[in-house]
Amino acid sequence: MRKTLIFIFLAVTSCTNYKTVSFRVGRSTMKYQMNIPKGYKFQGVAGDHEFEKRYWYSDSSVIYFTTFSNTLNYDDIRNQGTYYNRFDAILSDDTLTLSGIDSSGRYWKDKKLQYLTVGYSKIPFNRKKEFEKAISSFRNTIGNKDMPQH
Repeated sequence: MRKTLIFIFLAVTSCTNYKTVSFRVGRSTMKYQMNIPKGYKFQGVAGDHEFEKRYWYSDSSVIYFTTFSNTLNYDDIRNQGTYYNRFDAILSDDTLTLSGIDSSGRYWKDKKLQYLTVGYSKIPFNRKKEFEKAISSFRNTIGNKDMPQH
């Protein structure tokens, strides 16, 4: 009986619907990780000294990391009237979380952590908890441990 319970526990915990993705910011030693839902298509975007990593899903939802000032949720932040809060957080190098529901009834979230933002966009209600869990898993694994985690 005990062996059966251990086997069931291992089978349940080893079958996960998340994958750990990681990245570094530029040439620094800082490394970040987040557990995101499986089944995505990756898209990377880069500028002069900025980057964005997007993980798109078949229902048009997306989760991302970015160093760009304006994120995928720019229009939603403007429509919500909180753009200047974000602008102040950028200037002060502060941490800020903004979230809401877009015009089509889908959820979005921007979590600015100093110079980096993690977020999601176009999330249907039935997947919101899944993406919240992903955002909550964001962590710094090497380098500047002073960076806010949540």
